[in-house]
Amino acid sequence: MTKIIRLQDILDVIQEYKIIGSTDNISIQNAKKIDEADENSIVWLKPGKSNHIDIINKTAAKAIICSINDAIPNSSKTFICVENPKLVFSRIVKFFFLNRKEIGVHSSAIIHKDAVIANDAYIGPFSYIGKSVIGSGSVIYGNCYIYDNVTIGNNVTIHAGTVIGSDGFGYTRNELNEFEQFPHIGGVIIEDNVEIGSNTSIDRGTLGNTIIKKGAKIDNQVH
Repeated sequence: MTKIIRLQDILDVIQEYKIIGSTDNISIQNAKKIDEADENSIVWLKPGKSNHIDIINKTAAKAIICSINDAIPNSSKTFICVENPKLVFSRIVKFFFLNRKEIGVHSSAIIHKDAVIANDAYIGPFSYIGKSVIGSGSVIYGNCYIYDNVTIGNNVTIHAGTVIGSDGFGYTRNELNEFEQFPHIGGVIIEDNVEIGSNTSIDRGTLGNTIIKKGAKIDNQVH
């Protein structure tokens, strides 16, 4: 079933804006790129583009989020003028068009008996959680491996295939001039509001903790 949202409902989510055009009888069904939109789309226009009027005239979208500093042509479209169009559009997409995140532990996940997991956290399929702590609102997608002695804060997102808390790459040469692993007895602390991409590895510290600070964003396939 197609989701239909009144433009006024979207405006109610935006704190500060200026409207140019009518809000009557405008319904939104999707959020798209401005050059791929249909008449039921809401879109955003990158500020300061020299050809922005041409872009506006060509798009099929009736509702456009734009900068308060852009010149607006005479048009039958409706313009929602804001300070930061990309940020406002991002929040609209998250509020109206993203599926609400799940909570709980998937039946295929394996959880250490001494793990501490917040009631509103989510652990995805085939993930393993060792003797660690998972904070409120955090999401760990499928096929992740969280070793012991890992503390994950609140509202952390860890995408599929990520490994946290494994040994680091540390060696020293012994009497035979062979490599001997240096022990890693530290842990990992991931503070609140961190997002970690898929297939990323975060090793535990050698003697102290590896710490990912509050609000950090880590891309996919990072070690």
